[in-house]
Amino acid sequence: MKEKPITEVFRDNFLYYFRKTGKQQKELAEFLGISSPAITKWTKCTGLPQMDKLDALCDFLGCSRSQLVTERNVNIYEIYTDRKGNDFFRKYNQLNDAGVEQADRFLDFLLSDPTNKKGYRESLHA
Repeated sequence: MKEKPITEVFRDNFLYYFRKTGKQQKELAEFLGISSPAITKWTKCTGLPQMDKLDALCDFLGCSRSQLVTERNVNIYEIYTDRKGNDFFRKYNQLNDAGVEQADRFLDFLLSDPTNKKGYRESLHA
């Protein structure tokens, strides 16, 4: 399995922990004494935080340094039970039978092929 670049690992972990805080990017920028565009660079994989800001970032996010820079297997349950989880389930419950069936197949695909070597559309026609 190909390793992700550190910028992608950091982005994925940063966004996971940041969403759990329920706070705005502006609040984080003020807390760290940096600009909002600096944080945007992290989310676009074009930059990383300066080392002198890392401990404060961890305090804000409630995580450790290693949790920000270590690639982890993302549990699909964690994704849909974060701050947006309620929105996901609300939308899921509004689907008609065909939509529910398609959403279930998609979730089954995500759970069965975590490396996503095959595209979802290809898997439907396999």
